[in-house]
Amino acid sequence: MQPALVLLGARVLWVTGRSGRMTTVPVLGAATLGDWLAARPQVLRPIERMELAAVIDNPLTWGRRPTILPRPGSVGD
Repeated sequence: MQPALVLLGARVLWVTGRSGRMTTVPVLGAATLGDWLAARPQVLRPIERMELAAVIDNPLTWGRRPTILPRPGSVGD
C-alpha cells in the first residue's frame, strides 16, 4: 500500500523532513492522477472492495446531505 497526499489547485508545495533521509514522492497533475491511481497494485480482495464501496456510498458515512429543495416558507408566493 502506498499513501497519497492529493492537493488540487495548489500553487506551491514545500516538503521538509529529517536531514539525510530521502523519499521519492511522485508529483502529478490532475490530468494524470486517475491513471496513476489505476496503475497502483490492488491490495484489497474483491469482497473488501465491495464492502468499502458500500461504506463510501452510504450517505450516513458523510453526515447529512444538503438538500436542493427549498425549505417550506423560504420561497415567496
